[in-house]
Amino acid sequence: MRLPNGYGSVVKLSGKRRKPYIVRKTVGWKIDEDTKKKKQEYVIIGYAPTKADGLQMLADYNKNP
Repeated sequence: MRLPNGYGSVVKLSGKRRKPYIVRKTVGWKIDEDTKKKKQEYVIIGYAPTKADGLQMLADYNKNP
């Protein structure tokens, strides 16, 4: 499933975890001084046990940030 631009994302973390999905949204870009490349800055909305729960959390956040 593809989300709109600027909406945020749900990403699965590695390892065996109780809540393996992280819900995050990009807030800006930063230039890394060492490599001189752009790097995304995220705000972490929360962690979820399933991807569906993470998408619901992201939808709730985008309704009222």
